[in-house]
Amino acid sequence: MDDINAGPNFYPHLLTLEPLIKSIFPIFGGYYWFISTYIFLILLAPILNKLLVALSQKEYLSLLFVGFGYLFILATFFKNQTTGSNNTLITAIYLYFCGGYIRLYRHNSHYLQAHYLIHLIILLIMLIFLIGSIYALDLLIKNGFIKAGNHRFFYFADGNSPFELIGALELFLVFLQLPSFHNHWINKIATTTLPMYLLHDNYLSHYLIINQWIHATKYQYTNKVQLYCLFWAIVLVFILAAIDLIVQFIFGKGINRLAQISSQQMRRFASYFYNLINK
Repeated sequence: MDDINAGPNFYPHLLTLEPLIKSIFPIFGGYYWFISTYIFLILLAPILNKLLVALSQKEYLSLLFVGFGYLFILATFFKNQTTGSNNTLITAIYLYFCGGYIRLYRHNSHYLQAHYLIHLIILLIMLIFLIGSIYALDLLIKNGFIKAGNHRFFYFADGNSPFELIGALELFLVFLQLPSFHNHWINKIATTTLPMYLLHDNYLSHYLIINQWIHATKYQYTNKVQLYCLFWAIVLVFILAAIDLIVQFIFGKGINRLAQISSQQMRRFASYFYNLINK
């Protein structure tokens, strides 16, 4: 056991056939939750779109308010367990609804058309709430005002936090209101975002990076976790982006060809599925 823990070695149970197969077919194994959720969201999109365009703006807003209360207010302030976590399909559908509302009613809403500085100010306020709540609850727990484990200082900063949702939407609106521009390097780095996700969330590399390289669990339930995560997020972005750019340079043509074939097959399947719905 000492030899296993001495260096960056994989535990034997990670090298078994079952998790390997599940990582290849993530929809069935629960790996790559974002990819799994996104695929099912694509299949549901035609049905969801029919629902959304059939609603009036007032009905659409009512839908968003009810969803916000259920998925984010109840989950955060009342710890309603029926809402699930932030990486479920129902949360992804709600975010899809938010994006649909912005697209449909952007020009009919004074709020959505507000100057980007207003959205930026709201974004900063949400960040202050998120970070401030962590330090405030940590202080209350340490001084005995609240009887709870150290992990409870993330009470207002977990995946179903309304502060996170509002902050994310405001960030989107900030860039939506900014003048359009083109930057070669931003577009180049953007091509590495999905590979970065796949690299760091692979069940083997995730264990190696999170548990053995950066020892994330050491700071997981401390008030230093924000700075620690920010530092390693920046470091990992540079490292993983560099790895992917090197892979693109060496195997770019083959990867592009494989991506085209996969995309064509996915479009054919989606088209077949949509035709069945519309019959």
